[in-house]
Amino acid sequence: MLSENSRHRGPRSNVRNTFQKRPTTYLFMEKHIDELQSKLEKLQGENQFKTEWLSRISHDLKETFGSILWITQAVEDQTLTKEEFFKLLPRIKVDAKKNLQTLEDTSEWLKIRNPEFKVASSKIVAEELFKDLENTFKEELIAKNIQLQFEGDKNMIFISDYSLVFLLLKKLVHNAIKFSQLNSTIVFTVKKESGKTLLSVADEGIGMSEKHLDTCFSFQNAVFRGTQGEIGVGFGLKIARDIVYLLQGKIELVSHENVGTSILIFLP
Repeated sequence: MLSENSRHRGPRSNVRNTFQKRPTTYLFMEKHIDELQSKLEKLQGENQFKTEWLSRISHDLKETFGSILWITQAVEDQTLTKEEFFKLLPRIKVDAKKNLQTLEDTSEWLKIRNPEFKVASSKIVAEELFKDLENTFKEELIAKNIQLQFEGDKNMIFISDYSLVFLLLKKLVHNAIKFSQLNSTIVFTVKKESGKTLLSVADEGIGMSEKHLDTCFSFQNAVFRGTQGEIGVGFGLKIARDIVYLLQGKIELVSHENVGTSILIFLP
């Protein structure tokens, strides 16, 4: 049979134990709430990004098809002469190329955002990567008399997903050519730095201001024409950023107006 002291000690002990357990419980709940909040913010960000992406596509396609419909109707009604029609063809061609690029970018983006998409691994040789970029952009480089140069170790080998790495670099080189001046140079670098694989694309183009640097990976950033009037939809850097995340890497952008832009990719 419990003594009087024992009976009094029991409840106090239980209360004390309960209070001792509470901090651990609170810490667990706090951590769980933080995780849920982080997931919620990520989902909200993704939904906003998708909404803005679809809005941009809708706007561009509506504008292009509206123009085509107006032109064809004008031709049918004979309110547009053949001379006027042929003068409008270059503009139609530009709009068509822009929208084709939009659809290609969207297809690539949807592919890498698919939850079932798997990142592959293979040996990538720096020199082969450089040659593939040279061949892909041969016409664009010749058109603006731009030299694509390699810096680093051409024999260097690193492990990553070749398709993703090449798609990533295509976006970066395409942007570099678009905003480069005639008769300039673009430098593609591959090297090891602090145990990471560093890939960088540096141009001597028009560069960006601090204001635009802060928004270059979002839809808040303005869409600029290239140095020869090239137009785009501004999806390239957004796709590049998502690819870098998939590869568990890091992307950095350094730019100065009228000096040029360097984009650095660090891969594990």
